[in-house]
Amino acid sequence: MTSGFTGKNCCAVVATGIVLGLMIAASVGSWYTNQIEYQRELSANVGSGDANSGFVNTRETTLNSTKMWYDLQGVKTEFQDAAGVKTSNYDNFSSSNGSIKSIFKTCQAFVLIALLASVILLILLVAFFFDRLRNKVVFFLGMTVSRLILVVLGAIVLLCVLIAFLVFLGIVSAFKDDIENCSEGPCRTFIDSKESNFPDATGTITKDHRWHPTEGWYLTLAAVPVAAALVIVVVVNKFPLPIDSEASSGEAL
Repeated sequence: MTSGFTGKNCCAVVATGIVLGLMIAASVGSWYTNQIEYQRELSANVGSGDANSGFVNTRETTLNSTKMWYDLQGVKTEFQDAAGVKTSNYDNFSSSNGSIKSIFKTCQAFVLIALLASVILLILLVAFFFDRLRNKVVFFLGMTVSRLILVVLGAIVLLCVLIAFLVFLGIVSAFKDDIENCSEGPCRTFIDSKESNFPDATGTITKDHRWHPTEGWYLTLAAVPVAAALVIVVVVNKFPLPIDSEASSGEAL
């Protein structure tokens, strides 16, 4: 029975480590991006002096672009002009209010709780590899309470990860609340892109607008099935009967 416990406990440690790594990455990575780029498309006939012959050569030049990346702390905005010069600034959510901030701060809270619970759970699972330490905990708290602590911690990790993932789906409503007269973009759909063309005296101006979740949200999604598997392993993994090493009889309790 001890070998069976060790094998399942090893699986639980691996799953907890994966969730912990994913939560660390999600807590520091970006969760959403909103990018707008304007390009001018220039066309010219090449290969003949006749405008109706030869082939058309097209060349695209970037007029300007604005790219925004949202993480759990704030938003980074990067600007690029026609000369290719890039400037960027970072605005912390602590200096702003609104629905967008509420969504990100709620997700941050649950990600950090899941991260903390994962750390505690990982420490306990690793400690329980050692028979003497596990036996002392079981004698002190009881087998039921000891297993219940592990199950509760695993459930907290799963619930927090799942809540953070689902709460972020409300980002569309948050953008709609904070941006007045919004006609396109993240205030309308969670993920999409739109390309618009405008005639110009020297060619055609193309507006490329893209918005979608980024790695932070996808890492949280990836953590959900791993956390669910973790809970299942912890629930089915039974502690071996503790043995009182100080008992003279040496019999299992």
